[in-house]
Amino acid sequence: MSVLSFMIKKALRKAVVTGLVIGALSCVFLFFMMKDNSAFDKAYKERFGELSRSEDPYSELESTEKNITESRARIYRQIDEWQNEHSEYGKPPAPLSKELTEELIRERTADSSSSPERLTPLIKAGLSAQKETKAFIIDRRTGYTRNIRRGVKDEYSLKVSDLLIEDYGKVLERLEGCDKLIDTRAANSLNDYLSGEVLLTLGVFVLIFPVFSSEKSSGRFRAFAVTKTGAFRFTFCKIVSAMLSTLLFIAVGLAIPIIMTAVLSPDKADWSMPVQYLKGFELSARNMSFFGYIGLVCLLKAAYLMMLSSCMLLVSMLSPNNLISGAFSFIAVVLVFLKSRLADGSVLMTVITGDFVSMLNDRGYVPLFAEPVKLYVLFLAGALMLSAVILGLTLILSKRRGI
Repeated sequence: MSVLSFMIKKALRKAVVTGLVIGALSCVFLFFMMKDNSAFDKAYKERFGELSRSEDPYSELESTEKNITESRARIYRQIDEWQNEHSEYGKPPAPLSKELTEELIRERTADSSSSPERLTPLIKAGLSAQKETKAFIIDRRTGYTRNIRRGVKDEYSLKVSDLLIEDYGKVLERLEGCDKLIDTRAANSLNDYLSGEVLLTLGVFVLIFPVFSSEKSSGRFRAFAVTKTGAFRFTFCKIVSAMLSTLLFIAVGLAIPIIMTAVLSPDKADWSMPVQYLKGFELSARNMSFFGYIGLVCLLKAAYLMMLSSCMLLVSMLSPNNLISGAFSFIAVVLVFLKSRLADGSVLMTVITGDFVSMLNDRGYVPLFAEPVKLYVLFLAGALMLSAVILGLTLILSKRRGI
């Protein structure tokens, strides 16, 4: 058995085990996110089914909400009138009648039952994106058109406006073909999880940081350097096995929560819905389905984690032992963990923390030599190129480290 095949088999076994562990943990977090989004609420599902069969579900929701507001106002108005009529100055308020007491108890406990008072605001919030996205996009597209007509002189702004007018036009064409209500509870839960998860970065850290540092501290790296294999070839085999194991780990770690979403989601997640139906994506200029969006997020995450892997391999090559390698490599995990606190809307922090939701949301264009380029395209190309450069540098350093 060759050195490369032996290393690959050993690394892949570890990657599968780590991927399964991380996948299981991700399912736990995703389950609670789905629960918080009422994904397992049977009353919600039944009411949503009724609305989906309605000719004008949004008007029906508005009408229900208006009736709830009026009913509550009526109860409190009756209570005020009762108190004014039956209370005497300087004495405690008169007790309410039996009828008013029952009405007040019913109103106060409605939010904990399967009543319209509880379900209506939940469903309305869940449908807000698909209800409002078309109007929001038309308004923004009109604004870009107006800017061009007003004679804006900045060439970059004009180029971005032209591109966004075209992008939003394609999005509107896709939205025109969507005429049914879509239950987005599971889709929003999966998107929330993918946008904030740090487990994959932690798994890559566990897999990669000791790759070279452990070999050096044990003396095996120096031993291989004086054999027929040599330090350069040994390093090359280690890099290939490490990157393949990272890819396999990412595939397993991402596949498990996605499969869980497809299996456990109410009425199954509608993977063909426009990405604009996701919470917070009403103004996204990306003309893609939810399935395409998830696939692109997975691709970007893979590129980001491969880049982190290459950085950790370089750190591991430069470190004399696992302690130093682990300490410096863990910085990547900390950056991703602090993503929400570090986020300042800048392109730099979006790229450093791997905030792919921001890359794919809203406009998503950045200047490159005065030309607008999609940020996620630029990031993907940059991540792959940087990974190749760092891995090449690691190979070059292996000759010196093997002395």
